[in-house]
Amino acid sequence: MKAKPFLKDTFFAGMTTTGQSESINSFSDGFFNSRTMLNEFVVRYDKVVESLRVAEEDEDFKIMSSRSVLSSVHPIEAKAGQWYIRKIFDNFKKEWTEAITNLTLETIGKTTEESTYRVGQLDVDKKNWRIVTFLSLDQVNITCYCAKYETNGILCKHSLYVMKKKHVKELMSSASIGLGEMNNENGISAYTLWCVHSNFTKLIEQARDCSSEIQKVNTLLISLLDDQTN
Repeated sequence: MKAKPFLKDTFFAGMTTTGQSESINSFSDGFFNSRTMLNEFVVRYDKVVESLRVAEEDEDFKIMSSRSVLSSVHPIEAKAGQWYIRKIFDNFKKEWTEAITNLTLETIGKTTEESTYRVGQLDVDKKNWRIVTFLSLDQVNITCYCAKYETNGILCKHSLYVMKKKHVKELMSSASIGLGEMNNENGISAYTLWCVHSNFTKLIEQARDCSSEIQKVNTLLISLLDDQTN
């Protein structure tokens, strides 16, 4: 079981402890059991990995060939529809819908550069509302006590509500976060990998309607793959 207070800033891509366990079980189901011999395990493991790769490639194709369905005309949701892959956008849209329909706020503190709010539903005790800090200097910086962005990579409904109230029209980009800031002595973090994947998807989405641009992306990727194998 995770100790949430100590892991609230750790990126888990939205996967719960139960989800991790179910994912492992699903990974091995039908391929391994308690009587599987070691030599069989190696062969079956290769088959599992190949099966997962094929499934991922199929899902990537479906994602790239479909467009996100927006529930509003707000530029924040439109930008999210461009940036996020379909499954992540569906999760984002749930937060966005909650933000524009069910929330309110009260101001805790305010200066020329920083504002702090308590955000929640009117029918929920205020002790369960979330604290959101909005900082506006060279660029918008927003943080919420629920730490959904830090753990899931998706802005929470509390942050989105404040952004809407502050008339912010640009969604924060994961690409603005330096990769070095997200790595540690243990190597590349899951958040770094998520951001790189997100940027890759964004690159494909922006180039998909122009044959010359998509060819340029493909040439670059082939060059990078050649560098890795040499």
